[in-house]
Amino acid sequence: MTDRPEQHEEEGGYYFVDETPRPAEVPPPAEAAAVPREPDPPEAGQDFRRTTPARVKVIRPERPRGHWWLISGTVLYVMCSAGSADYLPVGVRLLGHVLFWLALGAGLLVTVQRERIHGWEPARRWPWVAALICGTLAVEVLVAAVSSPVVIIGSAVVLSVVVLILFMLG
Repeated sequence: MTDRPEQHEEEGGYYFVDETPRPAEVPPPAEAAAVPREPDPPEAGQDFRRTTPARVKVIRPERPRGHWWLISGTVLYVMCSAGSADYLPVGVRLLGHVLFWLALGAGLLVTVQRERIHGWEPARRWPWVAALICGTLAVEVLVAAVSSPVVIIGSAVVLSVVVLILFMLG
C-alpha cells in the first residue's frame, strides 16, 4: 500500500527508500488506450511548464472610497500652519497657503486623470473646493482667535483622540 518498507521507523523520522526493482506495470487494454490521460508530472529538477495556459483575467482597480486623504491632509495643514503662525512672518504663511492650494490642485488633477484612465464615472468635485476654502479660513480664524501654543495643545489633543479611536477600531 505504501512505498515505505515493512520495517517501521520511529514516528516522524526519516526512512530509507527501498531500491529493489519493481515489476513493470501491466500495459492497459486496447480500449483504455483510446481514453486520453493526463501527462506524467515532471520529475524533480526539470523545468515545469503548464500544458494549458492559466486563466488571464484583468482586474480593474477600484475607486478609492471616501475623501480620507483629503480630509486628513487638510486637518494636518491647519494644525501645522495655525500652530506655527506666531513664529513665522505673514509672508511665509501666505506662501504656505499658496503651496496648499497647489497641492490640492495637483491632487485634483491626479484624481481626474485616474478617472479617465480607468473609465470611472466622475466623482464629486466640491470636496476639493471645500477643503481649499475651509482649510485656509480655519487657519486664519485660529490665528486671529487664539495663540499658537493653544493651537498646538489642541492639535495634540485632537490627534490623541484620533489615535485612540483608530486603536479601538483595530
